[in-house]
Amino acid sequence: MQSIKLQKTTNRIRLGVFWYKPYLIGSLPPSFAFRHNKSDGTFGVDRWFNYKGLTYMQEKKAYYD
Repeated sequence: MQSIKLQKTTNRIRLGVFWYKPYLIGSLPPSFAFRHNKSDGTFGVDRWFNYKGLTYMQEKKAYYD
């Protein structure tokens, strides 16, 4: 099991090599909770987790030590 490393200034979380950005429920991006829009070919975010009242979604970039 991986440990959760919280960055105090921005509340971002690092699990392994990936960073996760926190969102409040009212400020989720429009790409939240859909897989694929066939009309324009865009992909959404279909994976997230909740921790301490915030919804975390993976950022695009990875962090390598």
